[in-house]
Amino acid sequence: IQALAGEAEHLEAEEAEEAVQRVIEHVDRIAAWGGARQRAWSEYYQYVHRYLRDVVRLDPDRALSQRLRDQIAGWASTPFHLIVAAAPSIRLLRPLESRVERPPVTRPRRDREAAPDLVEPRDVGLAIEALVAEALAAGATSLIDVTAWVLPNFPADSHYAITGRVADEVARMSRARSAHERPWRPVEPRLEVEDWDLPTEGAPP
Repeated sequence: IQALAGEAEHLEAEEAEEAVQRVIEHVDRIAAWGGARQRAWSEYYQYVHRYLRDVVRLDPDRALSQRLRDQIAGWASTPFHLIVAAAPSIRLLRPLESRVERPPVTRPRRDREAAPDLVEPRDVGLAIEALVAEALAAGATSLIDVTAWVLPNFPADSHYAITGRVADEVARMSRARSAHERPWRPVEPRLEVEDWDLPTEGAPP
C-alpha cells in the first residue's frame, strides 16, 4: 500500500510540474508581447514628436514669417523680383491634331404612333382547301404537283407548315396510291416531300 501511495504521489508531482511549466511559458509569452507593444508605442510616440517638431513647428520663433512680413511691407521702398531664365518650348515630334468631337451613338427615331397597315383577313385553311381542290381539278397526278401548285400563293417562310396541310387536304379529297418505298422529291431548293401518286380523276375516298 505504501508503494502504491508513493507512486501516486510521484505521478501527481509530475503533472503539477508540467502544469507549472506551462504557466511559466505562458507568462513569458505575455511578457514578450507586452515588451514588444511598449517598444512599438515608444517608437510611435517619438515619431509623432519628431513630426510636430520638424513639420508643424518649423519656425517656432516666427523669425521666418516675421522676415517675410517685413519684406512685403517694405516692397515699395526696396522692391524685390523673381528672376527666371527664358526656356524654349518643348519640341513635339508628332504633329498637333485638333480633337474631333464624335457625335454620340443614337438610335434613329421612328414614329411609334403611326397608324397600322390595314390588310384583308385571310383564312389560310380555306385558301389551302380551295387551292388543293383547284389543283386536283386541273389534273394533278401526284402530291408534288399539288404542293407546287399551292406553295407560290403563300409567303416563303410559311411553306414548311403549308406543305403538311396540303398533304392533309390531299388525303381527304383524293385516294392516294404509293409504292412500299415512297420517293422523296424536291418541291423547292430547300424543301422535299415524300411523294404520293394520285388517280387521274380526283375522287373522294
